[in-house]
Amino acid sequence: MNCKIKKKIYPNPIRIRDYISNKSIRNNQSKSFIYVLFSNLDNKIRIVLEKERTKIAMNESYQAIGKKLGSERELNLVKLTLKEFGHNYLTESNNYNFSKNLIKNLNTLGYLNSPIGKFKKEYYSK
Repeated sequence: MNCKIKKKIYPNPIRIRDYISNKSIRNNQSKSFIYVLFSNLDNKIRIVLEKERTKIAMNESYQAIGKKLGSERELNLVKLTLKEFGHNYLTESNNYNFSKNLIKNLNTLGYLNSPIGKFKKEYYSK
């Protein structure tokens, strides 16, 4: 019998890292905490980076109700996500109006430290 066994030739896999000029896009972003701040006086919520939080905490009566490790890119992504959920960002004061839906969405995204039940007891009644 005259049989030839053909060798299967597999193509080289395409690696995305070969096509990206930087080693990693995420490594260029500096990581810091993204804070969710709440003001009891005017019922506003503000989402800021750590460096902005220190400036705000000294001047205004905001308290941190949540934080998550992230970058400026992730902060912008959260703001876009909240906009798609229908929460309007007040550009003149850089705040969101307080609502139960906003708190639920922030909790779902992982930006609240305490459980939502504890938050209801503290702030919903006010």
